Amino acid sequence: MFTPSHYASAKQKSIALIKQTHDWEGGEGFIADGAICPAIYAKQEVRVVCLLAESYGYNNCGVTDIETQPTDDILGVGHANRPTAKIVPALMWLVFEALQRGHKLTASEFPTFKTVKKEYTELLQGAMKRIAWVNVKKASKDSDAEGTQMNSGDIRAAAKRNSQVLRLQLDSLSPHLIIAFGVSVFEGMLEEGFLGEGIVRQKRWVPQRNTAGQFVLEATHPGYHSDWSYEGILNLHGILFDALRS
Repeated sequence: MFTPSHYASAKQKSIALIKQTHDWEGGEGFIADGAICPAIYAKQEVRVVCLLAESYGYNNCGVTDIETQPTDDILGVGHANRPTAKIVPALMWLVFEALQRGHKLTASEFPTFKTVKKEYTELLQGAMKRIAWVNVKKASKDSDAEGTQMNSGDIRAAAKRNSQVLRLQLDSLSPHLIIAFGVSVFEGMLEEGFLGEGIVRQKRWVPQRNTAGQFVLEATHPGYHSDWSYEGILNLHGILFDALRS
């Protein structure tokens, strides 16, 4: 069960743990990730946690609270046109809209989110405020303006290194649906036991239900363009809708 007060307490503990375990004052700034808008997240019939690999190059030796982010661009990451910052919220918008309408959406009901329009940005920001965004890798030394470069071994190692923080976050977020974006993210979280009992490999794109009743989905990273066309996103929202309504 999710409660804003318990979550707020757990978030402060997770920030303290990151500071203890990372050289954040020596070059590793980090995003204090989690629920983007806890008050809105708490009201969701379906609470969704999106697991991603790492943050986009926040290395200014400070802490950026994710709750302050989704106002400047879609996620406030400073890279509004990067695939992840559009694909993840587009999928979430479709899922939430379908659940609200009570049916899967058709292609004609799917806004062309890749077109830069203020109204589309507002829709995507609204969708993101309904979810939690958790990075497996908590800090990045990469100062590249284009963001960090994901390394599979690093991500899996980060899942182990950050195991205490990740467990605290997932427990406090109490999700109904966990989406792992990227094989290294899924594998790392699975190996550390964060996805619950009953979840197995080699079922990408298939929602699995763990023994706690949570749905878990392994998806590819949004950088794999062939998987994340409009058609691909529309198809995945239908798969998730069917699972959540089963």
